[in-house]
Amino acid sequence: MFFFKLFKVLKFIVEHPLNKGRKIKSLIRFISWQILSRLFLSKKTFKWVDESKLIAHRGESAVTGNLYTGLLEMNDMGFLLHCLDPKDIFVDVGANSGVYTVLVSKVVGSKSISIEPIKKSLKRIQEHLQINNIEHLVDTYNCGIGKEEGKLFFTNNNDSTNHVAIKSHDKNITLCKVKTLNSLLSNNNSYIVKIDTEGFEYNVLKGADKILKKGEIVALIIELNGSGKSYGFEDKDVHNELLSYGYFPVHYNPFLKTIEKNNTIKYDGGNAIYIKDIAQVELRCSKSKSRVIHAAHNIKI
Repeated sequence: MFFFKLFKVLKFIVEHPLNKGRKIKSLIRFISWQILSRLFLSKKTFKWVDESKLIAHRGESAVTGNLYTGLLEMNDMGFLLHCLDPKDIFVDVGANSGVYTVLVSKVVGSKSISIEPIKKSLKRIQEHLQINNIEHLVDTYNCGIGKEEGKLFFTNNNDSTNHVAIKSHDKNITLCKVKTLNSLLSNNNSYIVKIDTEGFEYNVLKGADKILKKGEIVALIIELNGSGKSYGFEDKDVHNELLSYGYFPVHYNPFLKTIEKNNTIKYDGGNAIYIKDIAQVELRCSKSKSRVIHAAHNIKI
């Protein structure tokens, strides 16, 4: 099992688009961090995109993946860099260690709402806000997001895959407050929303019906990995829910800054991008400035 997981990680690193022609260097970076983090270093600070920085702790895949590849989730992060307007507000539901929040508020300069139920992860978000001097741009909420307000148990020991606890299945759980996006967001702002809640995405959308109907959400980046089955939902339920509000999935190429409708969406464990106005998004992306990905050998996208 260990060697299979290692093989998958190495394969992902060498096949990543930003490591093209630099496979050996990317593997050396991976091996160096694995050795140093076990022998000497408890954490590593590295320059990421433009003037932003990330702090990697051992075992934090959501952060270290950006050290190895430049942009861990290439298309989604590239889309944010190019589509987001500084006047937009970015909503990070399931922010984990705050990587996306840093990308948005440090690099683009937009305000963010960073939502994370686990206090340990919230401390990591604060660490990233401080090192990037963006506390004034980010509102943090220590809560979960669902279809109604209340309280739910969350796992607290699974790094980037913490989730709403499943009875008789999960251990190491914490009782957390739950709010809705309807209660947190205003109808007077323009938003781009990322939802990464390990299968709870459908419930998050059900608590965002008012803001979705209003149409103030320019785009949503939402995880579709099949884990919704644990809560009685399929990824297709999420897809159909968004279609009902006029949103549709698209594929974005961050190298060419091109966007097209994705008519063959696959529920393969990755994220999907949904928008409502393709002309608006195309114009935003085409006019966006290029960014330097220092963690990817200073490549520009």
